Amino acid sequence: MSDIWKAGSSRRNMLVGMALLAGVMVILSACGAPQVAGGGQGNALPTVRPAENIGSGAKTAAKDSYQATWDSYLRDSLAAANQTQDIKIGLFQRYEKPSITAQNIGGIIKTVDLVQDNTKWNVSATNTASAMADFDVKMTFANGDTDTRNCKVQVAIELNPEDKFWYVINPAPLAVQSVCGR
Repeated sequence: MSDIWKAGSSRRNMLVGMALLAGVMVILSACGAPQVAGGGQGNALPTVRPAENIGSGAKTAAKDSYQATWDSYLRDSLAAANQTQDIKIGLFQRYEKPSITAQNIGGIIKTVDLVQDNTKWNVSATNTASAMADFDVKMTFANGDTDTRNCKVQVAIELNPEDKFWYVINPAPLAVQSVCGR
């Protein structure tokens, strides 16, 4: 029996190697294009940009006036909300039962665009600007419908005396579904 085992050893090794190679190829091909319900190819999720490495000196979008910093921050907050919605839609497309997605499509936000900023700022003698931010956005839903909503969120911005830039205190992504109403 040991002679038979030895005689088939190289052939058996070759078959095992081919089986392993085929398995790796199947795994790698599955990573290339996501599958969706029904066996079709799905849309790849967007690649999230790696966090900015700010090092010892901030590479900032803060500006030399509180209003300019607010304008940049509001624009970036809306862009982050849109990126979040892209990711959510990608997950729905890849993992949710299509009939459920179709049923809920009117409530799935696709994009959020600024319509008008009505924010009135209070500036203190301590170089702090604060406001109950008040702005209108147009939400476009996955079914193409649109709706204009008013958003309110507390914001504080302070002047850094060292570099003369105004920085947002406690910046956070804009939670449009929480702070924007009809």
